[in-house]
Parts: sequence; C-alpha cells; structure tokens
Amino acid sequence: AGAGILSAKKDRRLSVGSVVEEAEIQGDRLRYKLLSGEGPTTGWVSIRVKGTSLLEPITAEEDRAQLPSDDDDDDDEVLPAQPSPLPAAPSP
Repeated sequence: AGAGILSAKKDRRLSVGSVVEEAEIQGDRLRYKLLSGEGPTTGWVSIRVKGTSLLEPITAEEDRAQLPSDDDDDDDEVLPAQPSPLPAAPSP
C-alpha cells in the first residue's frame, strides 16, 4: 500500500467518526494512525474526492472528547498539537 489512489485497498474502511492522527500528507492523500473508531490501524486515505471533504481537522479539545477515556482521570495527559487528528467523514 502507498500514497497513490491506485494503491492496494484494505478489506476494511475507516468508520464514520473515527479519529486519526496525521502521519504524512501527499497531495490529497493522508497517511494516518487510527486513534479511535473502527478500521485499519494505519493506512492511506483520500482527504477529498470530487471536491467533497472526507476528513475534517479537529481541535485538541474536540480530540480529547472523541478519544476513549481512561478511568484514572490523570490531568497531566498531553495531546500532540501537531499533526492534528482528523475524523473520517461519511462516505458519499
């Protein structure tokens, strides 16, 4: 698999609402790491298709709200500011 649109497709796709972390961007393709949701743990996805955004950037506060919480309530958790996690948008 790779950045190209014709790269090998995975058996599964990211679920709507998944949160991913940007690892690399090449044109309209994003290499990601899955932070929450369902789908492949890593891979490449299209950011836009025919002018429609498939992923949207979220803020650190939105990121914290969408990630699974742990029960030990540590306030010293630090979320990376860059690269920003992006949730998967609904398929057209």
